[in-house]
Amino acid sequence: MLICAVSGRRASRWASFLAWWRRVPWPAAWSTPGTASPPERPCTLRSGTCSAPPCPSAPETATPSHLSEQRKMLGDFFRSALPLLLLNMSTSAQLSFLLEPSFVPPAGAEAGSALEAFPYFGGRYLAVAASLNGGNVLAIFVRMLQQWMHQLGTGIPESAIWERLLAAGSDDRAAAPNNASSADKATPPPPDLVVTPTVFGERHLPGARASVSGIGPQSALCLGTVLRALCQGLARNLHTMMPREMLERAGVRRIVGTGKALTRNTCLQHAVQDAYGIPLELGGKGDAALGAALAVLAYAERSRAAGSGSKA
Repeated sequence: MLICAVSGRRASRWASFLAWWRRVPWPAAWSTPGTASPPERPCTLRSGTCSAPPCPSAPETATPSHLSEQRKMLGDFFRSALPLLLLNMSTSAQLSFLLEPSFVPPAGAEAGSALEAFPYFGGRYLAVAASLNGGNVLAIFVRMLQQWMHQLGTGIPESAIWERLLAAGSDDRAAAPNNASSADKATPPPPDLVVTPTVFGERHLPGARASVSGIGPQSALCLGTVLRALCQGLARNLHTMMPREMLERAGVRRIVGTGKALTRNTCLQHAVQDAYGIPLELGGKGDAALGAALAVLAYAERSRAAGSGSKA
């Protein structure tokens, strides 16, 4: 049987954090794990079998040989947000910022809201807009192109499509007029081609679907233009979930971006900058493993300092 103390971050995603405002109960047949503020308390893996309800044969106590100590599970996005904030775009996308220390979560979650507040380190909360649509939408577009090429009798590997597609998007951006004012660059005029990229819907809008509009007889439908419209749609979708005005009120002055879908796609980077009008800084080393390591190191330093103080 697994006996484990998980973090408030992970527990909130599992709807089992007893102090969490949603207070969604776990099924009665499940054993609810305890919660703690990571990485204050390790979790314990106890040997034995597990079923629903928990197997009564699992020992209440175990010898050291049955136990292994591990740091509590934090959750990938929360570990990523420790060294880097603000935008993570890989398969899906998450936009987040740290709320002020005085923030207290509401008594109930607002129906249809795209924003959620999740427990973070030091008793604080993260405001998170988590989209189901990110790099997975771009991947669908690439697979569609590959399928079309196959049906036309021309085979081309997916990697080659990605390479040519990203190059076309960069060339299209470079060909755009560069004499616009900074205000115009922050909020460019809407193109003829508009892509709504919600292929997978959203948590707050599960019935949403993707669409393409604005195609006219004079529309430019070259590959780079279509990619640019798709990237603008992804950035615009995030902006509707967490608008720039909200970031300004929170004092956010720059966006730190991580995730392969963003760091490898200059067209998407420009789209994010255009949507928000805030400088975008790429954080290539802001992965979850680094955040977890930094969290444990910080905990070890605090423990060492506390131990030295008690000895003194």
